[in-house]
Amino acid sequence: MGIQNKATTGYRMATRFIRDGVIGKISKVYVWSFKDWGYDGAPYTGEDPVPDYLDWNLWLGTAPVRPFLEGKYHPGQWRRMMDFGCGTLGDMGVHIFDTPFDSLGLEPPIWVEATCREPNNFSLPTQTTVRYGFKPTALTTKDFEWTWYDGAMAPPEGPDLVLPNDEALPDQGAMFIGEKGRMLLPHIAGPRF
Repeated sequence: MGIQNKATTGYRMATRFIRDGVIGKISKVYVWSFKDWGYDGAPYTGEDPVPDYLDWNLWLGTAPVRPFLEGKYHPGQWRRMMDFGCGTLGDMGVHIFDTPFDSLGLEPPIWVEATCREPNNFSLPTQTTVRYGFKPTALTTKDFEWTWYDGAMAPPEGPDLVLPNDEALPDQGAMFIGEKGRMLLPHIAGPRF
């Protein structure tokens, strides 16, 4: 995927540990972000004056014309809307998926199954769980599983994800479950066993 995290020491260490088989073949990867860059309400209505510093037509680009609404699209809230962003999965998933995907030598998924609120045509959900099916690689088991969680679904829970001394999982990260152990990779940090 080629994002900036790939150059960090922690991510490079995690990739080396996986490729060297430190925790054995990987049977599961859990990836998550607590962010809820979606919107589950009704379509926006109303209109606010466009600030002098903003060329609203230029900002809209190829998206359908709509009125400016203070704090609803710019700055940053565009991530929530179908015409501008791709929610937490598209915004954070690319960063958090990068190391597990790359280190395991995965190819594009052969199937995807998502659980979220009923889709609509204007906004992305605030919480999702997405399961991916990949062809096994030399570094995964044949029954390899990959699951993403975001919003209120994150961090995930379950026996694979219990840390020593009742420590909480980080708000964002990945957990590799291997035949010989597990490795936690908090987002923007080094791996932990």
